[in-house]
Amino acid sequence: MTDQKKTSDQFYVVATSSLTEEKTYVLKHNDSFGIFNKYGDIMPTGKSAQGLYHDGTRYLSDLQLKIENQKPLFLSSDIREDNELFTVDLTNPDVVEDNRLRLEKGMIHILRKKVLWDRVFYEQIIFSNYGLDTIESNITINFDNDFNDIFEVRGTERPFRGSFQPAEINENQIILSYTGLDNCTRKTDIHLSPNPEHLSGKSAKYLLKLAPGQKFNCSLTIIFKIQGQPESEVYSFPAVMKKYSRRLEYIESLTCEIFTSNEQFNHWINRSKADLVTMITDTPAGPYPYAGIP
Repeated sequence: MTDQKKTSDQFYVVATSSLTEEKTYVLKHNDSFGIFNKYGDIMPTGKSAQGLYHDGTRYLSDLQLKIENQKPLFLSSDIREDNELFTVDLTNPDVVEDNRLRLEKGMIHILRKKVLWDRVFYEQIIFSNYGLDTIESNITINFDNDFNDIFEVRGTERPFRGSFQPAEINENQIILSYTGLDNCTRKTDIHLSPNPEHLSGKSAKYLLKLAPGQKFNCSLTIIFKIQGQPESEVYSFPAVMKKYSRRLEYIESLTCEIFTSNEQFNHWINRSKADLVTMITDTPAGPYPYAGIP
């Protein structure tokens, strides 16, 4: 066997590192899914598979939250056992300005909550001041896209690509567009609430000013659009969580439950069931479980 073994499979995925080197978290609903790091970010470095995907195309390849242009400090992250909600707990790092500690670490708690539903990604970011003084800080949300298809993400080289369109920017909305070789235009429609102080095609900036005990809630809604297809209805974050709960209740009514005296075995069964439910996609022929997440 040679060191440079060739394969006849054009979709063979070359493994140069282990996915366990950095734990990732996955959300999925029908033909949409998201892959995030433990901070809740989407990192564009290297051949990362992180991103927001729909119908085999990556609609967002970069999503990073920064405080004073620094990455927040990690506290914890978790996906609910039913795989419907991804939550991340963060806090601020030390902010030094003119050789003076302007903001001590741990004063701001950051809660990120993410969910996917019907071709729309929802995120709530809640900033809470746990200090005794009023806090001012600059918050930046960076984003970008490559509109790579899933085989490109897995390493397949493409000799030709479509064309990117100029970003459309309004007070609280950015639309990133790409016209493929199939002459179909795909759009990443990003909405922010409340309106940021500054908005560009690559970032949104907020000036955070919190009195002791005060909270600031920022909502991020990203809609995946394909030319010629009907647009998805957009809901509030609590409303979409209710829809997810109803879906899970309906699935529960159609499935059997297995309980034993072994809690570890019960957790394994429940985890396996939740993963199978996550893979179920509504198709014209009915619900069908399939994967495809890189």
